[in-house]
Amino acid sequence: MPEWISDPLRATRPWVLFLAILGFICSLPMLLYTGLLVMIGLNAGNVVAGLIGGLIGLAAFFCYFVPSYLLMKYGSAIGRCVEGNDLNQLQLVLKAQASFWRTCGIIVVVMFLLGILASVAVAFLGMALPGMTEVTGQ
Repeated sequence: MPEWISDPLRATRPWVLFLAILGFICSLPMLLYTGLLVMIGLNAGNVVAGLIGGLIGLAAFFCYFVPSYLLMKYGSAIGRCVEGNDLNQLQLVLKAQASFWRTCGIIVVVMFLLGILASVAVAFLGMALPGMTEVTGQ
C-alpha cells in the first residue's frame, strides 16, 4: 500500500480509538442516569414518569454507545489495513467510516426533529396553562 494512503490512516487511528474510548466512558453515566430516573419515578409513585425517564436515559445511552462502537470498528479496520499493508482492507475501512457517519447523521436528524417537537410542545403547554400571566407578572 502506498505511504500516501497508509500514513494518514496511521495518523488517524489513535484519535479514532481515543474518541471511541471516550464515548464508551461517557455512555456509562447514561446508564446510571437511566436507573436514577426510573427509581425517582417509581419512588414518586408515578410509573409512567419512571418509564419515560428510563426511555430517555436509554436513548441518551445509545446516542453515545452506538457511535463509539462504530468508531472502535473503524479504528480496528484501520489497524488491520495498515498493519497488513493490504489495500483490499481499505474497502472495509471505508465501509466502517461510512457506517459511522450514516449513524451520526441519523442521530442528528432525529435529535433535530425531537428538538422541534419539544419546542412546539412547550409553546403549546405554555399557552394552555392557566395563570402563566401571574408567574410572569404581566
